[in-house]
Amino acid sequence: MEKCTGVSTAWLLMAVLGVLCNVSVPRVFAENPPGSFFVNCGSTASYVDKVTNITSMPDDQFIDEKSGVNANVSSSSQYYPDFSELATLRYFPDSRAKYCYSFLVTPNTTYRIRGTFFYGNYDNQNTVPKFQMAIEGTIIASNFISEVNVIAYQEISFVPQRNVTFLCLSRDITNSVPFISAISLVKSNPEAVFAENLYRGYYYVTQFRWNFGGNGIIRHPDDIADHYWFPVKSDSSYVHSTAQVEALTATNIVNATFPPKTVMDTALTTNGTCMTIDIPFPQSYIWFMILYWSELNPNASASSRQFYVGVPGYETQFVNTSGLGENFHLSYPGRVPNYVSLFKNLSISTALGPLVNALEIFELSQNQFVTLTNEQDTLAIEEIKSSYGNLALWTGDPCLPYPHPWVTCSNVSILQSSSSIIAVNLSQYSLTGPISPSFGKLRSLTSLVLENNELNGLLPDFWQSPNLTTLNLRSNQLSGSIPPSIWDIPKLNVLDLSDNNLSGNLVPITSTSCPTSLTTVNLGNNKLSGSFPSQLLACSISTLQEMWKF
Repeated sequence: MEKCTGVSTAWLLMAVLGVLCNVSVPRVFAENPPGSFFVNCGSTASYVDKVTNITSMPDDQFIDEKSGVNANVSSSSQYYPDFSELATLRYFPDSRAKYCYSFLVTPNTTYRIRGTFFYGNYDNQNTVPKFQMAIEGTIIASNFISEVNVIAYQEISFVPQRNVTFLCLSRDITNSVPFISAISLVKSNPEAVFAENLYRGYYYVTQFRWNFGGNGIIRHPDDIADHYWFPVKSDSSYVHSTAQVEALTATNIVNATFPPKTVMDTALTTNGTCMTIDIPFPQSYIWFMILYWSELNPNASASSRQFYVGVPGYETQFVNTSGLGENFHLSYPGRVPNYVSLFKNLSISTALGPLVNALEIFELSQNQFVTLTNEQDTLAIEEIKSSYGNLALWTGDPCLPYPHPWVTCSNVSILQSSSSIIAVNLSQYSLTGPISPSFGKLRSLTSLVLENNELNGLLPDFWQSPNLTTLNLRSNQLSGSIPPSIWDIPKLNVLDLSDNNLSGNLVPITSTSCPTSLTTVNLGNNKLSGSFPSQLLACSISTLQEMWKF
């Protein structure tokens, strides 16, 4: 099928949506959908929005309250008066690599998560920040904010890997300050082809959700999931026809659920033979497109509006909108075309031209979600963080999209293999209290460094990690005796327990074989008595350093 004559491709910039800000939504009560979260970042209290009736929550329930700084955005009321969630934001001025919000979810369930961003020159720098957004451990967007006073958002359809999911912001090489205005997380019910890819670990990015013939951005309560439906008018730069394109409005749609009634109540039509919709999207992307129709002209008959839908590379499909119900639709998976054509079936005498009510386009990710860190290691890290309050600032997966600065991970670049924690270095992190036994749950751990803190209590008898080569606990306030099991760690190479309050007699190692990997032992500046284990001295380890004088 050839493109309609005389039509040129128009590439839509999302910035033009900034002028479509006068939203008018009926104030009809509608509860938040079950299992959903609507979060106003930077807000200090929950409230019911006067326009959408959404109950928005403050974001400190989902991220450590000491992470980031709240700010007001005075220009939001000028550009988006009906988007109350844009009046505040949370920004992250320190130097950490990532900042993650955590949400409880239902396993094996599809969700749509949306991060909304309105810069509004809140910092008086008049420079749009550049940063990354990740879902779980996968970076899905970078440098996506284009204008100072234009709303931007990233909406992702996905299946969470576990019962907790993360939305993370991270810095890029420009070292800009990340920020976020709002987050929504809602269960979704995608079509079968859509869901098949989601359950295989792929994800979809919402590119366009268009309400043809509409006058304002449609959202909750008309759309229970609070999707953003942006209006496309008859004079838009990306809908073309050889005859005049005009809006068609009716109120006879009564049962529409998705798209919602307000979206299906409007359409664009033409009395010409062809109407073309230009799609401002690179053709190299893999996509999933859904077009929606419903007849809005009460005088239409079974034969008065019949037309074809043509998508490059796909078989042309016949449409008869009369009697099709409230949301008849066609879907196209594949490579994105640069246009869609609706044209009359010239072999049938039809009185009315082509018509379209709504359109959605989703980009299919080229890769699957990166597999999250080993679940046992993740739980162990969370337990360790709960033991030391000053570690709560580091949220999200411990290794992805970037590791916490005090952990070292394996397999972080391998898509289908989960990462493991192989080293923890919390030197000079002002840790207090006893050593958490959860360190012993990190089964792949090779190095544990906790020096120069204020840890106290007994040395725990948990050093059973088969791969541990370095154990450095120097310069703390540890007391009691050295547990015999320390000498049985099979691969231990470096042991430093110096500068503590350890006491008691040194006891022999319990195994009969020599720990031939041990090369450095430092027990200095303690209150120990007795002699160094003779078994170690008899092992003829020429590299064993004599640092055990106490």
